Amino acid sequence: FDVFPSILSGDLLQDDTSGNIADNSRHVVVASLTSQGALLDRFQITGGNADGTSGLQNRGGGILCLETLVTFRDCDVFQNFGANGAAASVEGAGPSFEQCAFRNSNNANFGGGVLLNGAAGARFERCAFAENSGIRGGGLMSFDSVAIQISNSYFADNTAVGGSGGGAINVSGFGSLDVINCTIINNDAPSGVEGGIAVLGLSSTVQVTNTILWDNEGSGGSQGSANQVSANTNVTYSIVEGGSMGAGNLDSDPMMLADTPFLSLLSPAIDAGDVTAVPAGSLIDLFGEMRIVDQPSIPDSGVGGDVKVDIGATEFNQFSGMANTGCIAQPNSTGATGLLTGGGVPNVPSNNLILAVGDLPLQQMGLFLMSQTPGNIPVAGGTLCLDGDIIRFADDVVSTGDNGGVVFPIDFQNLPQNQVFQIGETWYFQLWHRDVGGSSNFSNSVGFTWF
Repeated sequence: FDVFPSILSGDLLQDDTSGNIADNSRHVVVASLTSQGALLDRFQITGGNADGTSGLQNRGGGILCLETLVTFRDCDVFQNFGANGAAASVEGAGPSFEQCAFRNSNNANFGGGVLLNGAAGARFERCAFAENSGIRGGGLMSFDSVAIQISNSYFADNTAVGGSGGGAINVSGFGSLDVINCTIINNDAPSGVEGGIAVLGLSSTVQVTNTILWDNEGSGGSQGSANQVSANTNVTYSIVEGGSMGAGNLDSDPMMLADTPFLSLLSPAIDAGDVTAVPAGSLIDLFGEMRIVDQPSIPDSGVGGDVKVDIGATEFNQFSGMANTGCIAQPNSTGATGLLTGGGVPNVPSNNLILAVGDLPLQQMGLFLMSQTPGNIPVAGGTLCLDGDIIRFADDVVSTGDNGGVVFPIDFQNLPQNQVFQIGETWYFQLWHRDVGGSSNFSNSVGFTWF
């Protein structure tokens, strides 16, 4: 799929890169009156332009669903356009979207990513909504739609440019929608209030559970509680910036790994959710890891069952093969020590491991290092926690950016010096970085035993 993708494109003249989309198909995929069991699996869907003046012609540039029970699985829906629901529009009986991405889509009106218009029973499981924009509901808009469920999903960097808000989600008219174990961060409503979830329908019932709402902005860059979620929303066992009434809610920094949905070991979201709210059959998180994993070293603050679920789209899993070298990092110019941790899984065939470092000085370059031998050697302003044959990721210079953090996926298939990881080996990793004033420093070091 990644090497030889199956692409469904509405770009008839193959000239979208020039900015011309007038030739594009109004819909790339139309699903109508299909019964349960129909499946579209592992496609890229792009280049739709629903630019008609009325009716269905101005909805669903990427996907148009009409009274269909079809399942879309592992589909990447990106760079679509339209007056409403640029990536997808759903009307009538609801389809299921599993492990799908809706990204980089734009529209003029409602639902920059997805529009639910009179839909019933639509389900989004392990989906990502990113960098979509529209007047109302940058990521998703639900209008007069009932029994909608969004779980284990991620909304980031979506924008609602109109005054009605809902950078991530806008709910209007009547209906019902459940948001469960989602992470909703960095969405924006520059002319409105709710950068996160806006509930405008007075007869709408919206339940938000086990969800992180953080760094969502309203007009003027405000990030209070009102900018995260409308006050008429029932929110429980969630982390909401600025606080929210409801059982089990927290107003504490979720301490995710540098602009990713992964939780750090210090996150208050760990074991703090309501396990009874996890949908039946929802056994894995956004990245395919086990959904309910207890961390014995962390006191449970959630409810339901012997094992508590985490808040957010990902479940923290302290790898059984993860090791701390015991080497102590030294404070950098921020006064803090760079904190390195991992997300994903240290499994060689899966090739799904991410390193993330926070608490770093801004706008500094760095390099990741690895070795099979731990160390404890004072160097410059910090401590080198590796020894022996140290390998640099020399072709992957990173920057700490404007947030003082680095996210680095390790590509097991393309390691420096043609290194190949073997199952059972333990490798240690550390970040070296420049610091203010021309000095340099290191993060802590962590190790992984591959399986």
